[in-house]
Amino acid sequence: IPTEGKINLFNDQLLLSKRGDVSIVDALDLVLGNSDESRESVWSLMGMTLGVARSFVDTDDELELNLKQLSAELMRTHYDRLGWTSKIGEDPNDSHLRVTAVAYMIAGRDRDAVSHALKLYTKNSNNLDRLPADLRSVILSCAVRNSDEHDSVISNLLKQYQTTASA
Repeated sequence: IPTEGKINLFNDQLLLSKRGDVSIVDALDLVLGNSDESRESVWSLMGMTLGVARSFVDTDDELELNLKQLSAELMRTHYDRLGWTSKIGEDPNDSHLRVTAVAYMIAGRDRDAVSHALKLYTKNSNNLDRLPADLRSVILSCAVRNSDEHDSVISNLLKQYQTTASA
């Protein structure tokens, strides 16, 4: 199926599930069957489907984490292929998909992804402009949520916000 067809298919399933014509489980089955999808535009709709499913379990922290971990596992192949560093002349789709992959891995609490994000934050905490622009918000939110020095991270971010022209 061409990309446009997949976008329409996921969008239709999502809208039908929101309206109650089909079960969100049907839409999730479609997501599970397409984890090898390599187009970020399709993944954005797959992510919306996963987000709707999370909204059903948002009062249960364990189920919500399970869905986030499932999302990370669905994205693992892309995360492993794309890594953290963009390449010269890289397809823009890969650049966008990298951000999505890293964000899913961190949200799913993947140890390696969280550890890497925290190392990048620590290494660049005095000059956040050195963080990759496309991953900066993902790295910073990871540092706020996962750092052992939570208060220090927030203080640093506030200080840099007040003193940096690009903040």
